[in-house]
Amino acid sequence: MNLAKKRGLKIINGDAQKLPFKRNYFSLVTLFNVLYHKNVKDEKMVIKEVNRVLKNNGYFLITDSAFNFLKSTHDRAVFGNKRFTLPYLKNILEKEGFKIIKSSYCFFLLFPLIFIKRKILDKFIKNNDSDLNQFPKIINWFLTKFFLFEAWLLKYIDFPIGSSLVILAKKIN
Repeated sequence: MNLAKKRGLKIINGDAQKLPFKRNYFSLVTLFNVLYHKNVKDEKMVIKEVNRVLKNNGYFLITDSAFNFLKSTHDRAVFGNKRFTLPYLKNILEKEGFKIIKSSYCFFLLFPLIFIKRKILDKFIKNNDSDLNQFPKIINWFLTKFFLFEAWLLKYIDFPIGSSLVILAKKIN
């Protein structure tokens, strides 16, 4: 919030389950790893609220954590509660009047490493921290290029599995 304030941006605190905006207010609503949070008690209510504040033909972009079997100490460290599957979220979105434009899992290319870390290594290495760490610049550079390549691939294919998911939907009701 401090960075936004330094840049002169207006900050509005609110509850995702009761957004402080009037009906049909936005052309685009984004939720980046929001539904996953422990303070979100009902993801369906959040999606209904997004529908309420989104203009007709407006877009809704969601990213969130995928697959409950990947839950780990990382989730506890970042206050995560629930992970999702594409079919589950797509079903809710369609019932709420959204048309799915694009949906895929992401971090597909690193999924085997994430799976091994969370399901095997975490059993032997006790840690209560997040998986997110500051890496040396060369590793950060490599990972950035790696993820940019995966983002480019997403233009052409949908990944069948990954540690996160992304959905772009359009309000049609």
